[in-house]
Amino acid sequence: MLNVLILLSILLAGCVPAFNINDYARDRGQSPAPVLESAEEFFVSLDSGRYDTAWDLLSEKSHEAIIDNVYQASLKIRGDIKKDVIIRDFRSRGMIFNSYWRAFANNLDTAMILERSRWEIGYIKTGRAEILISHKGAPPARLRMFKENHKWKVGLAETFRTKKPWLELLYKELL
Repeated sequence: MLNVLILLSILLAGCVPAFNINDYARDRGQSPAPVLESAEEFFVSLDSGRYDTAWDLLSEKSHEAIIDNVYQASLKIRGDIKKDVIIRDFRSRGMIFNSYWRAFANNLDTAMILERSRWEIGYIKTGRAEILISHKGAPPARLRMFKENHKWKVGLAETFRTKKPWLELLYKELL
């Protein structure tokens, strides 16, 4: 699990310095600014501890995947927790919510993502976009974005599909 987060940090390393619009986005006449701003704000929010803002910038599918991962991890820790308790905690930005995001943010190199990586628009289509984030010649990470309720959302679960939950870090936080 830690290896997945380290890989995520490396792949997403540094976002802001170079925003390029490729011909596809230019030809379609779609502005990349809202897509890039939303993704940047997600990582800035993580870096500054504004986890409620980061959560609000995630896609609905990412919300569901994170809550499911927290639930699976919690079953291993406590065995008797109900998913509704976790859902309510995330809605109220409670202890479980904050523990999850603290663990996540502490193991993500946001400086590398925000300051030392190159960001480019891969494509912008109706309701979907992709940001290519590259660092030091490595193949770019392809951050998927989705337009939900007229706002661009980060597709964390859609980008980094894994069967292993990201919650080994949460175990440490809760224990």
